[in-house]
Amino acid sequence: MSLCPEFLATAGLWTVASLAGNAYVSDLPDVKNIIFALMIAPVSVGKTPAFKAMCEKPLAELMLTEDAEYKKSVENWNLARAAANANKEPFNKPHPRRFHPFAVDGTTEGYVALMQDQEAGMGVYHDEAETILNAGAHKANNDAISFFTQAFSGGRYTQIRADRSKERVVKSLNISLLMGTQPSRLKNLFGADRIESGFAAGFLMVQSDYMDLIEDADSFSPTRTMCQQWNDLVRHLYRINKTFAAGEVEPIKIEIEANSKPVYAKYYNQSRKDANQRRKSGVEQYVMGAEAKMSAYFSRFCHLIAIIRNPLTPVVTAEVVELAWKLYRWYA
Repeated sequence: MSLCPEFLATAGLWTVASLAGNAYVSDLPDVKNIIFALMIAPVSVGKTPAFKAMCEKPLAELMLTEDAEYKKSVENWNLARAAANANKEPFNKPHPRRFHPFAVDGTTEGYVALMQDQEAGMGVYHDEAETILNAGAHKANNDAISFFTQAFSGGRYTQIRADRSKERVVKSLNISLLMGTQPSRLKNLFGADRIESGFAAGFLMVQSDYMDLIEDADSFSPTRTMCQQWNDLVRHLYRINKTFAAGEVEPIKIEIEANSKPVYAKYYNQSRKDANQRRKSGVEQYVMGAEAKMSAYFSRFCHLIAIIRNPLTPVVTAEVVELAWKLYRWYA
């Protein structure tokens, strides 16, 4: 098979952002490790295979081990409960819970409930972007779009209910979103109201048409297999995310080298100059809004590139800032 390199790279950035979540912090102001991305292509070009290659397959063996451990913990919990009942003793041990750094589809209610006790963050993948419109379908008013518009900025999330016992508070919402769609369906996903509301503005969008397939491929070789360095990185980030979610470690501090600060300031101020120029040029308001949301990715890429280079002791160097600006401008 032949997969679009931009799809693989974007799915890779989303995977790192999902696993970095709240487990990495820095002195850059208000930076969240959150990515919203959209892969646009006709059917069978390779949107889902990109997700599988960069995220699902590197974690496949690890997830099998996790499944076995969870099954064992549930068995032990059931035995302990049965023993307590037999002895007529109180049993207050909570039921074991799975660790979920990724979700395929799902509901907004489910995401909020999960993040109440899994503060590290998570990644959400929708094979067909239109299914996000069903993410709150059990409710009278579907709030999936407004939910994800708010989730783009992260931070504290509060759900107020008429029944005060059902109020929900997430200390630091951190959800990265990856979706696929077909060009003909874009108008269904991003109508005028969703462009104006800002939902469309936060997405990194990559597009591909049908590509030539490799004609001399080994039909018996493993498919969707990335290099060992990528597999090691994803598995390492998974363990960091899990230990942080369990409250066993503090967030990892991303250091900022002194010589990177003037480079960062230069590009940060350049983005503000560009914004002022757009305003003076009288561009449409939704374009200005889209660029404003896109500008958040410059600092987010500084984090992610530093983490990719060294997940244990990430450092934002002058070179990392240059790469982050280049990547931000490419997507913009």
